[in-house]
Amino acid sequence: LVAAPAFAADAPPKAAAANKSAAAKADAAPAAAKPPTKKQKDAARKAYAEGEKAYNSGDYATAATAFQKANDAIKSPQADYWIAKSLDQQGKTPEAIAAYESFLAEPEATKVGDQKLNDAKERLEALKATLPAEVVVETDPVTSSVAVDGAPQQGEPPVTLKLTPGKHRITVTSSGYQTKDLDIEVKGGEQQKQTIALMK
Repeated sequence: LVAAPAFAADAPPKAAAANKSAAAKADAAPAAAKPPTKKQKDAARKAYAEGEKAYNSGDYATAATAFQKANDAIKSPQADYWIAKSLDQQGKTPEAIAAYESFLAEPEATKVGDQKLNDAKERLEALKATLPAEVVVETDPVTSSVAVDGAPQQGEPPVTLKLTPGKHRITVTSSGYQTKDLDIEVKGGEQQKQTIALMK
């Protein structure tokens, strides 16, 4: 009889705790994404149409801006693809590479269809192949001179060489040491490091 009121008195705090827990879970639940409004849909359609018109007329700078506006209203893989194409047509290789990579990384990229998807992959690889490769050359001794394909390079090692894709010959010379040649082949956008030690 004495204990019963005590248990009854304990009940409200437990209920309160349960309510707090439920409230915490409710707060933690992510808010549902709101569907785009009619205004957003209209803005996206208008900008997308402007982008198509500009692209077809060869005004790729305006096209890129318009497709970006469409994306700002409602993001879509179609707009992402045409942004990359517009940058590509302008010869903005680094920006186009970044745009193609961003597009291809999107889970919904397949919605544009296999033809556009394959085109984006092929263009990305082709653009990457045009980028210069970077080769960092370190020498022993450090007081050496470096030449690439017979052309002397400025500065003391370590030197960073920007080379076109393909085969190259690096020549290292230093007073009192034997000259050493190193033949390498690099791919577009590749980065590598070479350490060349000379013999006295």
